Amino acid sequence: VERAIRDIDRPLTQVAIDATVADGNAWARIPADASFQLHAFAKQGNVWSDFTQSRKQGDGSEINEVIGDAPATKLNFRADDGNIQISEVIW
Repeated sequence: VERAIRDIDRPLTQVAIDATVADGNAWARIPADASFQLHAFAKQGNVWSDFTQSRKQGDGSEINEVIGDAPATKLNFRADDGNIQISEVIW
């Protein structure tokens, strides 16, 4: 997954990442200038994203956003019982 994240902004690279956590938390650290489609859903937990300045709390928390100008990357995160945090990282 780390390799795929580093390649996130290559114009000809299409990447799809699907991550599911049954019981626990999920964190993603994404370059601040990345372009991607984000779908994050926490069935019983919270979802935070630095990219959308969004924080969804409570059961069924969800963020579904397009980040950047021309996203070729799809990021899907799901936590059945836990939280999801998407953070900007400056490389």
